[in-house]
Amino acid sequence: MGITYGDYLIDSGYRELTEEQERAIEDRAACSADYHQYERLVQRLEDVEQAFAQAYYFVKGEPPKWSKTFGYNAALEDIKDACALHRSNRHNRTTL
Repeated sequence: MGITYGDYLIDSGYRELTEEQERAIEDRAACSADYHQYERLVQRLEDVEQAFAQAYYFVKGEPPKWSKTFGYNAALEDIKDACALHRSNRHNRTTL
């Protein structure tokens, strides 16, 4: 591989960056940091979604069937109803 223009600049001792180059480097670093923060946020969201689906499974005995009409609010209502039914059944058994 031959010497490239960038290699020539380094070899010739030219090391000063222009303000535009410095801004570009800073922008790239900020963009990279934002991307990594975004990746962490997406991973946390996926973890929460998985935990919610597992909780639904533990309560209902089946995985949630996500759709346009069945989202988090509907799943929470199902969980709430199942817990209320469980409490009611437990209360009825203790009063008999």
